[in-house]
This record gives sequence, structure tokens and C-alpha cells, in this order.
Amino acid sequence: MKEKIKYLLLILLGVFIGFVLTVILLPKKVSKLSDGSEEVVNAGSVRVSANQYYSKLKSEDSLNILLRHINLELIKAKYPNQEEEAKKFAEKNYETFKQSYEMYGMNEKDALSQYGYRSKEDFMQYISEDYYINKYVEDTLGSRVNEEELKQKYIETYFPTKHIVIFSSSSSKNDLSKIKKALKTKKLSDVLRTYTSTPYNELDIDFVTTTYGEDIVNKVKLLNANETSAISSNDTFGNYFIYVESVEESQDFATVKSNMLSAELEKMEQEDPYIVYKVMIDLQKENNIDFKDEVLKGKYEEYVKEYYK
Repeated sequence: MKEKIKYLLLILLGVFIGFVLTVILLPKKVSKLSDGSEEVVNAGSVRVSANQYYSKLKSEDSLNILLRHINLELIKAKYPNQEEEAKKFAEKNYETFKQSYEMYGMNEKDALSQYGYRSKEDFMQYISEDYYINKYVEDTLGSRVNEEELKQKYIETYFPTKHIVIFSSSSSKNDLSKIKKALKTKKLSDVLRTYTSTPYNELDIDFVTTTYGEDIVNKVKLLNANETSAISSNDTFGNYFIYVESVEESQDFATVKSNMLSAELEKMEQEDPYIVYKVMIDLQKENNIDFKDEVLKGKYEEYVKEYYK
């Protein structure tokens, strides 16, 4: 009996020593507040628990941040081994951003700060994540485009890219008439040096261009190199006519298909400004999104109703 008691005491002593060593040796990562939750920050007599912090986050507009994280994790699983492509996408967009802020005389630090980024690395990280979201949206919407209809549209509307000059005037047509006449016998460069007071826009137009309106595209389609359109008027240019300086070689459907798809996606977004949000909501629903927190669940339901009206 004494041996059993002695053995039991040794076991209890070992447990006690183990507990003491654990308390002494393990780092004190968190402390506890009176309500039993973990303390995440303190200042003076103020103590903020994890529960208080979580509640505060729910009260702010953080749902979009949470959904972006969920979207990214779901989408990245669909596109493995795309890190290099995402990096190139970020670098290309950063170069565009850089050209923009330099054009307005801003330095990098101020430009990044104005857009809410602490550093170039933060910017690059965010944009590289956008690569995955953009790719998923494009693939999803692209799957809704009927290829046979796209081929038919190519047959009906295609023309090669044309480099054009749009001469315009908000008042008189007289100068435009003189320029039209001059272009029949003189080089474009000579005409531009002569009629310096007449506004003009020099640009490339192809069959999927929508920026300048259908009337411009329809006129360009009918013109060959070194030809001019009749003088017309619209809300954008006032009185104007088009001069086609050069025409690129024609391309087959396979070559221009990606440009046509991009134009179709742009058209979808114009017709439904919420379509990208809907694509993301569909992705979440397909993966059975389930909020365990009632407050967040309610916010999400309101979010869905906002876009699926």
C-alpha cells in the first residue's frame, strides 16, 4: 500500500513539475481579459479583446475585403502556376501607373499614397492579385459568347486597322472644305503645317473600336488610304471629316478573335454595370459560401441584393 502511495505521489510530482516548466519556458503570446477573450492591444487602462476587435471590424466596411480574399483563394485554385504571368501583369500595369503620375508631375511616394498604397510592393501585390480576378471574369464571360455568332460578326463588320486623322471645327465648315481640297494634292504633313489653327485628332481605328461612336467607325470602314469622308457633324467633334492616311494588312478571324472577345466583354459591362460583381457572387454561391456570424451573414445578403436587383 505504501509503495502504491509513493508511486502515485511521484506521478503527481512529475505532472506538477511539467506544468511549472511549461509556464516558465513557453512564451507568453497572449493574455486574458476578464471576459475570457484574448487581449490584442492595450493603451493605458484600455484593453481591447479579440472579440471587441472582431466586432469592430464587422461594423466597418470590411465585407469587400473579406470577399476579395475568398474570391482570390477560390480563383487561384483554378489557375495554378500562374505566378509569373501575374507578375508580368503587375509590372505592365505599374509602368502605366508610373507614366501617368510622371505626366502630372508627381513623385512615386505621393502617387502611391494618394491611391492608398504604402509602397510599390503593396501596389504590385494588389495588382498581381487582380490578374487572377480579371482572368476568371474574362474566362467566365467569354464562355457566354457564341463563337459562331462571333465569326458571323467578323464576316459582316471586319475591316483592317486604319490610321486616320479627324479634322474638326466647332463653327465654320469653310476651313474644313479647304483642307479636304488640299489633301487631294498635298501630303498630310504639309497640310498640317499650313492649317495650324484647325483642331485635329490622329488615331488608329479598327472594326471593334467604340470610343468615338458608330458613325465614325462606319465612315472609316468605307474609306481607303488617302481618301476623305464627307463633312459631317456630331456632338463630339462638331463639324468634322475623316482622312485615312494608311491601312494595315487584313487579318483572319483567329488573329482578331481575342480583340473581338474583349469588345464583347466591354459591351456586356456597359449593358450590365454589375456583371463583374455577379460573376463573383456566382462563384461564392457555387462554393456554398456560409457565414457562421449572423451580422456578416446579414451584410452579405444585403450585398447580394444590391447587385442582383
